[in-house]
Amino acid sequence: MFTNSQTGYLVRESFGVFWRMKGMSAISTLIMSVALLMLSLFTLMTINLRDVAASFRNEIEIDVFVKETATDLAVLQLRQQLATLEGVEGVTYVSKNDALKEFRTQLGPDSDLLDVLQENPLPASVRLRMKPAYQQSDKLQLLAGYIREQPQVDEVRYGDQWVSRLEQYIRVFTTLDFIVGGIVLLSAIFVISNTVRLTVMARARTIEVMRLVGATDAFIRMPFVIEGAVQGMVAGAIAMGILWTAHHYAVRYVHQLVFYDMSQMAGFVVLCALVCVLGAVGALGRFLRL
Repeated sequence: MFTNSQTGYLVRESFGVFWRMKGMSAISTLIMSVALLMLSLFTLMTINLRDVAASFRNEIEIDVFVKETATDLAVLQLRQQLATLEGVEGVTYVSKNDALKEFRTQLGPDSDLLDVLQENPLPASVRLRMKPAYQQSDKLQLLAGYIREQPQVDEVRYGDQWVSRLEQYIRVFTTLDFIVGGIVLLSAIFVISNTVRLTVMARARTIEVMRLVGATDAFIRMPFVIEGAVQGMVAGAIAMGILWTAHHYAVRYVHQLVFYDMSQMAGFVVLCALVCVLGAVGALGRFLRL
């Protein structure tokens, strides 16, 4: 433990260095901010792309088309049966008239083409909403195969090719995201660590003087730890502020963009402080071993 006078010295030394070396402190903080900005930007892009992929998955549904000869009672029994299947979250009945209305909406300005029809050619259907865990091609294929065997069912469609292609894109994105994310993370740590190391080297004489007067390693290390934590928090806050400003501007054009919540922003700033502290401790190890 440190005495009151030692604690006062550590506090003055930790924060006073920002004023004495304000030029170097500003430059090192700016360099850290740029590195952290790249890391936070990549992470935010990953979150948004994953959110888009999840929204596409949530649109996956199974359309069960009912035979024209099926009675109302048979259709009702089919709906009740489908609602009890594992993985089915909800069941919606789409009558022939409802199907025609949806088709008109999809055609938009060209909906007048349907006026030439003498009768409604669209079949009634039962639309199944799937639970997230069952929005996968293999499970959808098994479920669709079982539903096709039911006597009231004419056809089952769920966009199998589209689902398979979506899963392929997600796998490729996940792999690239892991590789690029690792590179960005290591690059940010490398830049921050070397920036902190240069700051420590610039104060090598101070470290040597403190050792000559008998200061312990813990006493020498503490100002750098506090300084690294403060500098890391400032750099992280600057990076997050720049990213928030860019997001606030971009959301005017792309309303679906998401941003970090308060806990994530706070966690990012704390993580930045921790990285800078570890960088300072690692850089000091070289001098304290001499």
